[in-house]
Amino acid sequence: TNVTNVTNITPTTGVTQVTPEETPETPVTQVQSKTAEELMRLGVCYGDQGRINKAMGMFVESKAAFEDDGACETSCYAELLVQIAICYSMQGKKKEEMEEYQEAQKVFQKARCTGTRGYAGLLKNMGIWFMENDQMAEAMEKFQEAESHYISADAADSSNYAGLLTSMGKWLLNAGSEVQAMVKFKEAKIIYEACQEDAPIAYAGLLMIVGNVHRSQQRFKDTLDFFGQAQTVFEAAGATASTDYLQLLYQIAAFHYEQGDLNVALKKYTIAQAAYEDAGCTETEDYA
Repeated sequence: TNVTNVTNITPTTGVTQVTPEETPETPVTQVQSKTAEELMRLGVCYGDQGRINKAMGMFVESKAAFEDDGACETSCYAELLVQIAICYSMQGKKKEEMEEYQEAQKVFQKARCTGTRGYAGLLKNMGIWFMENDQMAEAMEKFQEAESHYISADAADSSNYAGLLTSMGKWLLNAGSEVQAMVKFKEAKIIYEACQEDAPIAYAGLLMIVGNVHRSQQRFKDTLDFFGQAQTVFEAAGATASTDYLQLLYQIAAFHYEQGDLNVALKKYTIAQAAYEDAGCTETEDYA
């Protein structure tokens, strides 16, 4: 597996999951919608578990609640649009994903909440979208904007910032700068570990990416070590239905096959097959 493909198979792990927490310098006075925010948080929980349909259902209800409360020009509503975009990303609906990001950006700007980590996360996600669509210059431009906003929001020690570093590392891998990429991954890993359980899914995704880098370098022990750590984190977070977890199981099996460990590989493939079936993902290209 070449490095470029490896870094593009985990679209969700680098994506910022936004939690309502805005405290901008000069915000517009905002109408609160507690029910809508609670529904959004439920949706985020379902999304972390890989239950995308349930997550989208919660987000649709949340959007209706925001509308009923007249709270569609708030930072929380913008964050909801980001979450909807993330669901579209997981469903492979690229056009709809970017449309939601663009609408969220307008709401953030109208609410004067651009000096926040939520807005920085939006910029990062837009950068990921550009990277996944091979618009690399635009991607790095968004990543650099996001970095500036994270620093301005005093969030350079947050798990969201670690996610940005991970995305920058993936960009560098695609550009052939493996050494620089690993520096970014190391920085991200330190932040994630300092944040403890703040963002386990994103942390597991980082471990998975680093494992694949070692795999491409034929560092067998390091590959299994990072894959094993990622699997443990995914399972501890209850994310066994997520796309990234399923892909990880498949990659572990493929790795053993590449090493000629056919009996172990078959067992791992069987485990992966069962996980895809348990997650209801048997109609996907990955399962095939």
